[in-house]
Amino acid sequence: MNIGKGASSTDILRCNFSVMGAKCYVLNLSEDVRRSLEYKRRNGEWGGKAPLGYLNQRGGNNKSTLVHDLERAFLVRMLFEEYAKGSLRSAVTLCG
Repeated sequence: MNIGKGASSTDILRCNFSVMGAKCYVLNLSEDVRRSLEYKRRNGEWGGKAPLGYLNQRGGNNKSTLVHDLERAFLVRMLFEEYAKGSLRSAVTLCG
């Protein structure tokens, strides 16, 4: 909707209602996501993509949990070891 200099009060009010409706939708969506993630956290589920060194896995009750990724776990260990040596540049090279 385009509100210009000569817009009537009805047009401006209609535009304001549209903006308020869109804002309400976005706020409700945000609350739903927060509520869903909080529910998962309280029930011991992981609420997102697994970090490096782990994999997402569904349990018997269809809950999302994390398990060690045996194929990539060594990468995480190598990164921490290189970082502990003070060699951050070589750790970054390992990732690249």
